[in-house]
Order: sequence, then structure tokens, then C-alpha cells
Amino acid sequence: MKYIDFPQNVTSYYVNHILVKELHDTLLTGESDFTFNLSETVYFSALTLPNLLNIGFISKINLKNKIILITPQNTKTTQFLFNHNFFDICNQYDLFDYDERFVGGFSTQDETSISQTVFVPMTGFADKNESFEYILRHLKKSFTIYNRISNASEFIVILSELCCNSLFHGNSHCIITSSKANTKFPTMNIAISDTGFGFLRSIMRHKSHNFFSTQELSSNDCFTNLRAIFEAVFYRYTSEKYGLYSVLRDVIQKNGAFRIHFNDTQIIFNNSNCAQLKNFQSKLENSFIRDYFHYLTKEYTPNNRLESQLRITDYKLAGVHIEMEIPWYEA
Repeated sequence: MKYIDFPQNVTSYYVNHILVKELHDTLLTGESDFTFNLSETVYFSALTLPNLLNIGFISKINLKNKIILITPQNTKTTQFLFNHNFFDICNQYDLFDYDERFVGGFSTQDETSISQTVFVPMTGFADKNESFEYILRHLKKSFTIYNRISNASEFIVILSELCCNSLFHGNSHCIITSSKANTKFPTMNIAISDTGFGFLRSIMRHKSHNFFSTQELSSNDCFTNLRAIFEAVFYRYTSEKYGLYSVLRDVIQKNGAFRIHFNDTQIIFNNSNCAQLKNFQSKLENSFIRDYFHYLTKEYTPNNRLESQLRITDYKLAGVHIEMEIPWYEA
């Protein structure tokens, strides 16, 4: 049994990098039983919840083990997880072993709450448009935030498109968390995560690709998954159809931030670093995408992960994981 003591502050960086690396290194030793100890944790970032829940899914399905979760009694941490539907999802899908006596008795959030976690199951629809419409209805019903924000319809469309990609292309459920950030300017923090095929397998089903050759996408260098991310993100760059690029564009236009992770690679888009992307856009489409790719790979330094726009690790997390920070306005 491997005991992992969570830190006082559980951030997205901790879960996506430190925790995942520890799980990876432990599995290499042959140990697959884990206990997560939250006794010392006083702060949880809402952005961590989809990946944490999906780690529970991966352990249960792939390792045939449920992770033990030690939750302190009557603490803000346990209440935070409770109010974000964490334990509801755990109970519904039999994730994590924890002492239920320590969970409950908390005051629930009211209907105007803007911090929630929602599980979106597979739809079973063969048509992507049908899937999108189903997800759109599901999210409108599930997120009470829909009646609190003046730009709520745009917010729901963005989430629906990302969910649809997980279900339709990744062949996976997805989990979404939204939470108001306590910052100077009202911001909605959103995380969405799945455990699906990921970009590369989906892209390689096609005989031709937009920006990189099959040989480049099949290479064994450290930038293969970055190429797959580029193919997926910029696939509809010139299309009027709403897609992943449309989501990225809308988030950046709203002065937000967009982080996307696949396998061992994460890239961060915001207004600051997207200025360099815009510098390449005077060229032909395929050319500027490749130029931007080469710019990122040339600037990449493995030992500067915290500050780099591009992060590549020697450990992997299944699926696609997206984090967004979007300005919001109360209706």
C-alpha cells in the first residue's frame, strides 16, 4: 500500500504533475494500492476535481483497485468536496473508499451557487449534432449557474462543445467543474476532463492531416503529442462550424486563459502568449501553424515547467484535460 499525503494547498499543478508523477513512479515498482490522505489539506482548487475523480475511475477500471480516501471530519476541505458533488459522483460510480460517517451534515449550497461539478455520461448517439443537443440540454439543467450569468448561453455552448468532443471523439464520459474565482475581477474557473482515446488515436484514423504528415505524427520525439494537440485545436481554424478552435478563440477574446493537456503534454494559451501566434497569421494557414509549432519547440526548456507555455513530462495521464479561466458577469 502506497500512502500519499496531500499538501495543505491542493492546486492544479500538484494534481497534474506531482501527484500523477508519484502514481506513475509507484506503479513502475509493481504497487497498485493507494491511499490518499487529505488530513492536512486546507485548500482545494476546484480545477483539480475532474482529474482527481478520473484518477479514481482509472484506478478502479484499469488497476481493479479503489483508492482509499482519508477525509478529515467536519473540515472546510471535506465540505468543499461535498458541496462540489464530489462524493455524489463517487457514490454513483463506486469511486474511492472513504468513511461516510465523516461526510455529511453540511449545509448544502443554495440554488444560486456557482460552484459545481457535473458528470456527463456517454450519450449513445451516433450523430455528433444529436450528442451536442443532448449535452446542451443536460448542462442547462445541471448547472444552476445558467441563470446567474449574463453571458451564460456562450458559457454553456463552450462546455457543450468540449463535452461532445470527449463523448464523440474520445469515446469517454467527461467531468466538468465550474467555480467562481475569488480574484479582483470576476472569473469563472472551469476544468473538463475525460479518460478517452485522446487526440492522437482519433487523428490517426484519418488518411490525411491538416498540418503534419503521418510520419511526423508517428514519430517518437517528445513533440508528437504537441503535434496531435495542434491538429485537434486548429482543425477548424477557417471553418464556420463551432469547434475546439472556436472555444479557444472565444476564451482568448474574453481575456481568458485556456490550458489543454493530452498524455504528457500541456500547452497554455492566454492573451500574452497568443500575441506571438497572431504574428504568424499573415502567412498561409498551414504555414503559420507550423511556424508557431516550431517557435514553441525552439523556446521549450524542460527545466522551466512552471513558467513555460509548453510543458512536457516523462509521465502520462490518460485522456484530454482542459482548464479555462473566463470572465463572467452576473445577470
